[in-house]
Amino acid sequence: MIKDKGLANDVIPLPKVPSRALYTVIKYCTKHANAATKPADSDPSAAAGSSSANAAASSEDLEKWDRELVDSLGQDALYDLMLAANYLDIQGLLDAICQKVADMIKGKTTAQIRATFNIVNDFTEAEEEEIRREYAWAFDN
Repeated sequence: MIKDKGLANDVIPLPKVPSRALYTVIKYCTKHANAATKPADSDPSAAAGSSSANAAASSEDLEKWDRELVDSLGQDALYDLMLAANYLDIQGLLDAICQKVADMIKGKTTAQIRATFNIVNDFTEAEEEEIRREYAWAFDN
């Protein structure tokens, strides 16, 4: 928005981002910005050549922090954050959210998934049977 619309010195409208989602987005971006500017080897007692190991550990710590961030959210807040991350094009946050949703779905039946996400089954029995025939691979256990 800053580049495309020249809004660098102006207010940037975020009509599709609720305040609770914006708070979490700012928290996420601040954490990742601080991690990016932190020296790779901030421990002076660390052995020479260990910066790649520290970077890997730092990356793992950041991924763990991301998981804990999205795990701490309720379903409605997670949904709002997903829309905000998509709208703001924050791919890392969107990836963490999608992983959380995938974990929520994993190993569940269609009925359990519908119950979890409050999805109404609007298929008739005939339509559902046709889908099961056409996409039998998806219903194999």
